[in-house]
This record gives sequence, structure tokens and C-alpha cells, in this order.
Amino acid sequence: MYIIALIKTASSKNFLKDYCTTMGYGFEFVHTVADFQEALESNPDMLFIEAQFGNLDYEDILADLNYQIQKKAVKIVLINNTPDVLENLPYISHVIEEHFLAQRLPLVFSQKKDQTKKILYASDDKFMHRVIGDLLRKNTYEVIQAFDGIEALSLYQSAKPHLILTLNSRAIIPMTEYPLP
Repeated sequence: MYIIALIKTASSKNFLKDYCTTMGYGFEFVHTVADFQEALESNPDMLFIEAQFGNLDYEDILADLNYQIQKKAVKIVLINNTPDVLENLPYISHVIEEHFLAQRLPLVFSQKKDQTKKILYASDDKFMHRVIGDLLRKNTYEVIQAFDGIEALSLYQSAKPHLILTLNSRAIIPMTEYPLP
């Protein structure tokens, strides 16, 4: 396993270095996006990018690397050092909040994307969507969200979640009216 990381935060950098050394993984830290682009030629297995890297954010970095990333089947892990909730990002296989790096990093290496459990969460309460969604994503679940029963039924049929969570609400159509297949 060979890893390239574009990380400036010392604690994240040190933890990743210690983890890779312990696991016997090859790794390289790069200091600029240009170095990152050049390092992609060495065909790494995984990339680690800090969400905010100096005056650049991950979107700028990925835009610069777009063509090279599309050519390679490389797993990209985003370390979220901002208060933003980041989800459903193209090319990103995992988003780890910086303060959860120690707990989540082993999951990145052990869990394949197709092993991620999908949970359909249906509720008309937007606040609860954020609370429940954040909680589930922090525990490495893929969260599919529906804001009413019709949308939930449609998402159930198309996404085939492993579990459905819902809150009692007037906007959620009881499943007895639309029995599951």
C-alpha cells in the first residue's frame, strides 16, 4: 500500500505517519498541489487531502487533479478540518473529521466502499435530518435522506438500504398504505 498525503495540520500528519509506519505502508507527504500532481505519477493506492489546505480548499485541489484522478482508480480520503458537513463528494471514498482521525483511520483501510451499510432516514424535520445524518455518517454509514413517505418509498426501491429509520410525523405516509415489496 502506497499513500500520498497533502496535509499541513501537524496532529493529522503525525498520526497518519505513525499509523502508516506501524502498518508497514509506504507514504509520502507533499507540500504543494504541484508536488501532489507530480506524485500521482507514482500510482499511489490512496490519497489523503486536507479539506482546507492553506488558501485552497479540497474543491480547488480536486479540480486541478480532476483529469489525473479520473484516469486512476485511486481511493481519496478527505480529512475535514473545517466545521462544514461534507457529504456525497465525487471521487471521495471517505470523509474523516480531523478530531476523529485516530478512531476512523483503521476503518478506511479495512472497509471497502461496497461494505458500507446504507441507512434510509425519512422525516420531514430538517433539523433531525442534520442531527441523525451527522451521527450516522460519523459512524461510517451511508445515509440516504427522504423528507416524505413518497420519496422514502422511491429511495427504498432504488437504493436498497440495509435499514430504514423514520420519525413519527404527519408528513410520513404510513408504510401500511404502501407495503414494501
